[in-house]
Amino acid sequence: MGEFRVPVMAGLSSVVASEMKRYRSSFANIAFRQRGQASHELVNKLGAELVRFSREFGPEVIRRPEIEIKACVQNIAFGLIELSQALPPEEQITIPHILSSAIEQHHPSTAGHQLRVMDISMRTSELVDFNNPLERTTLSLAALLHDIGKIAVPESLLDKNTALTSEENSWIKRGHLLFGYHLLNSISYLQDVARIIGYNHVFDGYMPEGFSKETMPLSAEILSAADFLDALTDNQRNYRKDLSLTPGEAIQEVFKRSYNTKVSSGLLIALINSGKIPAS
Repeated sequence: MGEFRVPVMAGLSSVVASEMKRYRSSFANIAFRQRGQASHELVNKLGAELVRFSREFGPEVIRRPEIEIKACVQNIAFGLIELSQALPPEEQITIPHILSSAIEQHHPSTAGHQLRVMDISMRTSELVDFNNPLERTTLSLAALLHDIGKIAVPESLLDKNTALTSEENSWIKRGHLLFGYHLLNSISYLQDVARIIGYNHVFDGYMPEGFSKETMPLSAEILSAADFLDALTDNQRNYRKDLSLTPGEAIQEVFKRSYNTKVSSGLLIALINSGKIPAS
């Protein structure tokens, strides 16, 4: 899980806060040097800097109790807020742009997974009368960023060639969920996005404090079901390549979970409409 280790008594969040000051300076220098260049080039360089920081501290952060994870990622979020406020408005660069670039650079197959989940989520939402434009935009962004916490998970673990141990499975599912949720929830205009993401592994038993299956909104069920289905069919995950299912097999597993029947049925119809499974 990486070489970085800080004793609990040393205060990991204070170390992260201190180091984030250094990275904020690096962010600012990049933004200043790249001013006037194409926005996507600046986004990619800022994303790369965020990846560098997350690789340094993330593996230790995701192992900690939720209260420590929250304290650590708040420092990262505050750094991103400060950066976004310092960028010239004409650049039209937002924090989601930087986060999306970061996950793509850290682990391209995860970025591809997020795009597929966004597509199937939006297809499904149309079939379950989830029509409010603002809520659909929020769901779309939640799908695009639902695995942002994986920038804190080492590539060696995401690309492991053998089955994950129960401890490693927890590091990935619990760790990336809490890291991503608290990162986005620390940014006021992304809190609705964070709330959807916070429920994403509720059926695996992982959720932020105060969350429960009983309070899970429809948007979160749509995202969770779409994510679960794509994970089952994703043969890019080496640690479960031999366990990947066909879309037809995967939708059966979706129905076995206690999702809202409307959501499971909508997901099935979305798969049929997209030609991924036959209509018979």
